[in-house]
Amino acid sequence: MKKLIVIASGFLLFSFGLTSCFYDKELDQNAGGLPTNVSLSNDVQPIFTKNCASSGCHDATPTQKPSLVLGASYNALVQGGFLNVTVPTAGILYREISEQHMPPGIPLSSRDANMIIAWLQEGAKNN
Repeated sequence: MKKLIVIASGFLLFSFGLTSCFYDKELDQNAGGLPTNVSLSNDVQPIFTKNCASSGCHDATPTQKPSLVLGASYNALVQGGFLNVTVPTAGILYREISEQHMPPGIPLSSRDANMIIAWLQEGAKNN
């Protein structure tokens, strides 16, 4: 009986050890490439609103330009020189996102970063 308890206990400890070795790693949901037909209003602005347009960053009166709040983000990006629609990879926004400088501390998920990059590469339309 003792042998059975020892074996059962060992099995439980081994099972617990296996389940505790799980790593929370975000999987790239976009392994097939960048998305297409990306919309500023439907795809990119929600990312800006969630991750960038917070108080003290890129809000309505931004500490860090440009303002990325709903309704102002496109004009702020264009007028501030953050977009280069002719050569998308030469723009400031592209560089900040692709090099994971923004947002500081915790970079965007690969899905969100890919969405913004795809929007830029498609010409950064105000759609």
